[in-house]
Amino acid sequence: MATTALPPVRVTPPGRTAPPTLAVVGFALAAVLLLAATVVAGAKGALAGAVVVDGALIAFATHKVVLRWHSLAVTVILCILLIPIGRYDFPVTLPFNLEPYRALVAVVALIWGASLLAQPDTRWRRTGLFLPLFLLSITIIGGIGLNPDRLALPGVQSAVIKQVSMFASFLFVLLFFSAVIATRDHLNLVIKALVGGGAVVSFFAIIQYHSGFNIFDHLDRGIPILRLVPGGVPDHIEARGSGARIYASAPHPIALSAALVMLLPLGIYLGKAFGGKRWWFATALIGVAAFATVARTGSVMLLVIFFTYLALKPRQVLSLWPWLLPFLVVVHFLAPGAIGGLKSAFFPSGGIVAEQQTQAGMTSSNRLADWGPTIAEWSKKPVFGEGFGTRITAPADPNLNAAILDDQWLASLLETGLLGVIGLLWLICSSVRRTASASRKAEEPYSWLLIGLAGSIASFAVGALTFDAFSFFQCTFLMFALMGIAIPACRLCKRPVAGPSVTLVR
Repeated sequence: MATTALPPVRVTPPGRTAPPTLAVVGFALAAVLLLAATVVAGAKGALAGAVVVDGALIAFATHKVVLRWHSLAVTVILCILLIPIGRYDFPVTLPFNLEPYRALVAVVALIWGASLLAQPDTRWRRTGLFLPLFLLSITIIGGIGLNPDRLALPGVQSAVIKQVSMFASFLFVLLFFSAVIATRDHLNLVIKALVGGGAVVSFFAIIQYHSGFNIFDHLDRGIPILRLVPGGVPDHIEARGSGARIYASAPHPIALSAALVMLLPLGIYLGKAFGGKRWWFATALIGVAAFATVARTGSVMLLVIFFTYLALKPRQVLSLWPWLLPFLVVVHFLAPGAIGGLKSAFFPSGGIVAEQQTQAGMTSSNRLADWGPTIAEWSKKPVFGEGFGTRITAPADPNLNAAILDDQWLASLLETGLLGVIGLLWLICSSVRRTASASRKAEEPYSWLLIGLAGSIASFAVGALTFDAFSFFQCTFLMFALMGIAIPACRLCKRPVAGPSVTLVR
């Protein structure tokens, strides 16, 4: 009697996942398409295309390691941290700027989507955040559809497309990270990439503080595939402290401070979990650079993280107070004048309340002065708002139609209405609540990771009261990535050791 042979099986060791079968094809196809586009851009474009194809061939040769899902997650993280968003693009002729993060996120999303459809071992995992994500997405789509008058304004349609695509990439990062981190090994690898990348950014930020030279403004000299975007380098940044006002790979010192502060708790976890000097050194470096930004927003966020730790680990946190003075001494020597600059920023002449009540015009307003006019404008369209992305606030944009609001919650209230703000607040609060709750059941030192994630996400929500966070994509990307990481972190709290997985050989 004839029997049908079963396909051979391969047992994947714990902590490892099989590379996506369709990844190589998708990556190579993307490289070929990008090469075709770059050929029309001249010699530099052809060179960039050649670099892309070489990269694709290298990826083909090393795909069993490079194209594992958690490796792709690390690649996305390093791209977001190290290549300034809005400062570089690829030298191709397209209707839009093809920035590195856009290309990378699009390729990873394509590969992951195809693998979800074609590979049984690629799993979609429940996030527990479906309702707030659904409410927020429906509000954004509905708000745009209900405001055809706003869409008719000059330049608004392209701005809306850009903002919606950016928000879609935020959602993708959250969903992708929540699904592909399957073991604690994967989780620790991603956390190490965040802290390591943050330490690199911090090191060069401190150099910028002392010398004024920012290496992230000159990446195109060493990486020919990149092209510096005209006007992409920040200028006219208010000086504070005795050194240069640093921004490194972020678009502004405020955004840099927000990003670095959110990474600090992850560094503390690595120091607690793995010991040694390198992770404590990296964490200290991130902390010094966060102070060197001389940004009040980062200081407020740091306080939120401190109170989160204090609420969940009061004894352990209070036992660390003797380290505060040595840390401030290190800050003083590595970033002299930064502490004094922060003091002056919080206590300006005439008082901070009076400063924030002064209306400063169309392109630069103050936080308390914004409330009255914003609420009056919001009352005209309170439910769905004026339309996500319809407010153009960049001073250099000829289609400028709205004032800058240094308060993301006010800006979201105008653009997405009350429903959008409820959806965003629901999303953040759900993530913080679940992560903080899981930390109470976790063993040491894993609980430090969960508390740190809760504190970082909560700090972004509070910090967003003091700057237009969604205009600074790097720190917002990090916040959604941390929310995505928090989901498997809570799941792995109950299952610290993963068993072997079985996949079919294709």
